[in-house]
Amino acid sequence: MKFVFCLLIIAALSLPGGMLIGQNTSSVFSPDVTRGKNAIEYRAAYDSDAEAFSHRLHYQYGFTDAWRGRVILTQFDRPSQNLELRYIRFEGLWQFLEDGEAGWDSALRFELQLTEGDNPPHRARIAWSGKKDLNEKWQIRGNFLTGRQFGNESKKGWLLESRAQITRKLNPNWSLAVDYFGDMNDTDEFGAFKDQEHQLGPLLKFKAGGASGLFGPLFGVSSSAPDLELRCHLIWSW
Repeated sequence: MKFVFCLLIIAALSLPGGMLIGQNTSSVFSPDVTRGKNAIEYRAAYDSDAEAFSHRLHYQYGFTDAWRGRVILTQFDRPSQNLELRYIRFEGLWQFLEDGEAGWDSALRFELQLTEGDNPPHRARIAWSGKKDLNEKWQIRGNFLTGRQFGNESKKGWLLESRAQITRKLNPNWSLAVDYFGDMNDTDEFGAFKDQEHQLGPLLKFKAGGASGLFGPLFGVSSSAPDLELRCHLIWSW
């Protein structure tokens, strides 16, 4: 399984820019934290509007049953330009509710994102995640994120973003899900629905031993959102 997983990552990294274009490498993240658990993850996405792609690599580790740290590197590319570092991000996830005691899982994530070169301003953000298993097959989770930009050309208001996912387990290894992403700009320039970026799409998730991942498209449901983005996440944990 390790060999197959490595081949998948090598294949993804070697695809040309025109075949892997995209910007939304985010996920509807889980609040779960496990002491001593390591994970390496590669993500890629394709954006049909921007004709550019981004991919990201991160490492995370569970320091305790409540706290997990993560470091993220994201690169950005267009077919006619060289690959460049977009940002580095540091995250700390604090799980303060667990299903065994509270009946559902919940966590707060603290982020510091530092951009490189001519990329957008730096960002500090706090995010909430909640997850509930409805039964053995169905699960719902949601995120709400807010924060501030700082540095050159930063926005004045508080950033606003929401995410949601509903998942149905098909068997122990495969699940189907639907993801929603809503970027509602900021409190200073909230705008109408058409001025915000709202996306919706199906997702296929898998898990086999230490390997897991997801594949699926996102479709724009507001005028400002990309018409189509394709996502691929590959994870190895131990």
